[in-house]
Amino acid sequence: MDAVREVLPLLNSCNEPAQAEKPPLEKPRTITGKVQIRDVSFRYPSRPEVRILNGFSVTVEPDTYVAFVGPSGSGKSTL
Repeated sequence: MDAVREVLPLLNSCNEPAQAEKPPLEKPRTITGKVQIRDVSFRYPSRPEVRILNGFSVTVEPDTYVAFVGPSGSGKSTL
């Protein structure tokens, strides 16, 4: 407990780090059109006998949010 009492005053005497000046925010670009993924198939090299994705297709319309969810190893990052 004595060590803690010795360290606490040192922590309180530390100077705050200098605040970096933030660049002005830019207006996000508007993206038009849709995103299409067509007929994607994928196998991990370590498991070539198992197709993780088989003929996967999706169309994402403008102003739409999409989340790919699933267990580890199901191909989310591959997409």
